[in-house]
Parts: sequence; C-alpha cells; structure tokens
Amino acid sequence: MRNSLKVLLLLLVISSALIGLPPSRALNRVGAITLNPGESLLAVAVIDSAAGYAYFGTGNQPAGNIIKIRLSDFTRVSGLNLTSFSENHFVSAVIDPSHGFAYFGQLGGDLVRIRLSDFTRVDAIGSLDFERMAIDSAGGYIYGGAAGHITKIRLSDFTQVATMTYNTGDRFITSVDVDPVGGFGYFGTCCNSSIAEVVKFRLSDLTRIGALVLNSGENDVYGSVIDSAGGFGYYVTSANTIVKVRLSDLSRNATLAPPFTGLGGGLIDAPHDYAYFGAAGDNLLRVRLSDLTLAGTLTLNGGEGLGRASVFDPTTAFAYLGQYTNLGVVVKIQTASIPAPPSGLTAIGGPGKISLSWASPSSDGGVQISAYKLYRGTSSGAETPYQTLGSVTSYQDSGANVSTTYFYKVTANNTAGESGFSNEASATATSTPAPPTSVPPFPTLLAISLIIAAIAVAVAVAVLMRKRAVTKSSSGP
Repeated sequence: MRNSLKVLLLLLVISSALIGLPPSRALNRVGAITLNPGESLLAVAVIDSAAGYAYFGTGNQPAGNIIKIRLSDFTRVSGLNLTSFSENHFVSAVIDPSHGFAYFGQLGGDLVRIRLSDFTRVDAIGSLDFERMAIDSAGGYIYGGAAGHITKIRLSDFTQVATMTYNTGDRFITSVDVDPVGGFGYFGTCCNSSIAEVVKFRLSDLTRIGALVLNSGENDVYGSVIDSAGGFGYYVTSANTIVKVRLSDLSRNATLAPPFTGLGGGLIDAPHDYAYFGAAGDNLLRVRLSDLTLAGTLTLNGGEGLGRASVFDPTTAFAYLGQYTNLGVVVKIQTASIPAPPSGLTAIGGPGKISLSWASPSSDGGVQISAYKLYRGTSSGAETPYQTLGSVTSYQDSGANVSTTYFYKVTANNTAGESGFSNEASATATSTPAPPTSVPPFPTLLAISLIIAAIAVAVAVAVLMRKRAVTKSSSGP
C-alpha cells in the first residue's frame, strides 16, 4: 500500500511538472529523391514557398548544375546545366521570388542570375567570389562576401554599387545575415587560430559598427540563423556550441552545448520558436529559441545530414535537406505534428438548420490549420464524416431534418495529419414557421376605405336630394 502511494505521488509530481509545457512535436523523415547522374555534391539551396519549388546548386566541377524540385509531390522537375559558361562549384545562393529571380554564387567566380518563370540563365557578374550572401528583397540589394570584403549588389539593374573592405582581424566570412528592418547585417568569421567573431555592419553604407569576439575555443562559425523580429542571432561554432547573440548591442545572451559533435548548418522557424541544425552521426537537432534548449533530435539514414544545401518551407513545415554526396540526394523532413483537437463545440437548433461553432486548437502542431472536418450522427458516439470545411470555425447545417436530433464532433487538419475529436455537441432543427396570411398592405386598405366612404357619401347625398325633390313636387305651386 505504501509503495502504491509513493508511485501515485511520483506520477502526480511528474504530471504537475508537465503542465504548461508546449505539446511535443515529432521529427519524421518522410522520404528522399535521388537526382540524375552528374547532379552531385549539393552545396546550396533556395526555396520559393509560394510557387512551390526549391532549387539546389551543385558543388562539383567542371559540371555546374541547378536542379528544380517541385514540393507538392516531391519530384525533380528539371535541371539547368551551366558548364558551357564555366559556372560551377556553387557556394552561395539567395532568391527573390517577388521579382522572379534566384542568384547563385560561384567559388572565386561569377554571381549568376536565374529567371524562375522559365528556369533559364539570364546573365552574371564576374569575379565577385561570393562565398556567402544574403538578400534584402524589399530594399532591393544582395550583400555578399568572402575573404576581405562585403559587396552590395543592386537588384533592379544587377550592378555592383559598393564594397567594404573589412578589418584584417575579421578574417574569412562563413555566414552572412541581414536584418532589413533594423538596417544592419551580420557576418561570422572563421579559418585561423584566432577566436571567431560576429561582425555587425550598417546596410545603407556598409560601415562596420563593431564585433563580438566569441569565447576561447570558438575559433570558427560554421552556420547561423537570425530572428529579426525576436532580436537575436544564433551562431554554430567549432567548439560544438550554439551561441545566442542579442543583435541590438551585439552581446552574448546564452550558450547551448548539446551532447553532439560536428554541428553545422541552420534553418529557422521563428514563428514556432525553433531552429534546426545538423550534427555528426547523421543527426538533426531541434533547438527551442526562447530558452535555447535542445527540444528534439532525429537520426537520419547513413550519410545524411543538415548542411548548407537545406531549406525550410514555412507554409507546410517541411524541411528539404540537400546532401553533399557523389550522387545528389534531397531528403524531406516533417517538422510539424498533428494539431490539438478543436474545443468548445456548440450546436444550436433553429428553423430548418443547426448552427455550429468551435474554437481553434490550442496548438496548430507547428504549421497552419488547413481544414476542419465535421462529423455527424443521429446517436451519441456514432458520428461519421459529414463535411470537410476550410479554415473556419463555424458552420450552418442546412441539411438537418426537422425533429431529428443530430450529434456532432469536429477535427482539425494540417500537413502532418488529422487531430483527435473535439467535444460532442447535439441539437435539433425546428420547423420553419408557416408564412403569414397575405393581407393587403396598409396603403391599399386605406385607399379602399376612402373609396367606400366616398361612395357612401355620394349615395347619401343622392338620396337626400331625391327626397327634397319629391317633397317639393308634392307641395305644389
């Protein structure tokens, strides 16, 4: 008895500790596609979520390829070979969907402009050596760099407009991020025995504002993501740490040292408070941004990982990981979970219909709710699928028979699947009232009354005049 009480107490403690924690979200490897021969060593990637395509650039030589993947059915659509232009070994890429272009940077060479509508090479700026770059689509500029410089490219006429030669101590650029709203850019450094830095520069004139020197042993930055709205950047270092940096004053806010080695890459889902990084041993890490804690892991197939050729689709919460392998492979990862059930379902009977309403789920599972499914039955617990609705939280059931009690439940759907049932609600449609007996409108009744009155007056006058005439005739002269 005493042991049973101890177990019960332990369960209560655990349950109370879990109250208020966000719902867990599963990481799931959905599948992979293998590209064509020659489409090897996927090194960079960009995504056009609205149009539903991702583009992967190869790092191999002498063949330079960009591969177009359709996201809806996860298939290779086509490839663009740039060997005839001697453009290969792509090491950076950005995309401007609003104007219909993507840009791929070649190691030590060209910045290539690709038109998305017909997937063709338009032109290139030579000898830029953009090993890393970022884009401000709204402002109309690309910021890219390598050893010794940051260069600004104007998108409207695809021309170089400014260059900043940075401090010798800043070394090689290994990541570039921009915060257009704040008006600043940030780059991480690497590649010698000195400690790495995060350098802040002003976008308008490429002025270096300052730098945060990282801790001893953090000699290289291997990847980064920034949350402009939240005001933080996250930097992966050679010491297998993830450093959270406050952007406003370029100060170190927190450090995560997960029990993994070989950290790198970076994808961010800031609205849902997560970032994703790769680790040795084919591991994918999920990190919660608010408290910088490890929130989940996924072991991929042998040789797979999250590198720089990785993109995240915020509309579906799928990640696409391009692999730096001799035959190119793209792996699809589901980061969302099924949503929580809707709540507060109510049903109110009315004339010839039943009005239903409910509240959205407490958790969308990490991606927007795409539809609600309504279940209906004529007995409690016997509901079957009835209607699939859009992203709405009310419905008028005009197909309800009068005097029949109907029972309802509703579920929520996202790209990960269908939630559990909401609470059950029931109601009965009432008879539609008979239409009122037709009564002439008031103006018509008034007119009729006036006519009758006029006739009565005329008849009375006529009778009176006749009586007078008879009286006068009988009295004589």
